[in-house]
Amino acid sequence: GKDPTYRIGSFEVYLCSASPLKPFGAVPLLGRRGSGVAGTAFNGVCIASKLKNRTWPSVDAVVKRVAVSMPQVPVHVTVVTELDFPLPEVELTVWGPDNNQMARSETGEDGN
Repeated sequence: GKDPTYRIGSFEVYLCSASPLKPFGAVPLLGRRGSGVAGTAFNGVCIASKLKNRTWPSVDAVVKRVAVSMPQVPVHVTVVTELDFPLPEVELTVWGPDNNQMARSETGEDGN
């Protein structure tokens, strides 16, 4: 006999994070009962939707949209010596996975 044909319908990619982190463009979501996260507050954003665009998303487009939507988390850095003394005027640089410089700063006289 003839093998049945299968049709893949919807395909969506969401970026979700637990509160208080919130991806850019995200809306509040609530964990469902029976999911193990009932009552947990989440934020989510649709990264790609085959239903909306009527086409499969490209991998590059999904990766770029995830990178743009990632939550921004402020980071406080204090640089100290092994003896816990502040180390002033240290240059700090954050490099992304593609070797692009994402941020640069220097500590002040108090090591902050």
